Amino acid sequence: MNEDDYIGRRMRHRRWEQGMSQTELADSVLIEPHDIQLFESGVRSVPRLLLIKIAAVQDVPVSYYTDGIEDAPAE
Repeated sequence: MNEDDYIGRRMRHRRWEQGMSQTELADSVLIEPHDIQLFESGVRSVPRLLLIKIAAVQDVPVSYYTDGIEDAPAE
C-alpha cells in the first residue's frame, strides 16, 4: 500500500469515527468535498499544511495518519 492510500484510509476512518461527512470535513478546512474524496481514495496526495489542518479538525496528531504505515500490506 502506498503512502497516499494509507493516509487516505486513515483520514476516512477517523472521519467515520467522528460521524462527519466528506462535505463537513471539506467545509471545515475550506476545500471542496471532491478533494476529500480524492485524498481518501489515495488518488491525490494531501499537502502537508492541509494535513495539519485536517488533523486539528479530526482531533488527532498528524502522526495518526502515518503510524503503522510500515506494517501495512504491500499492493
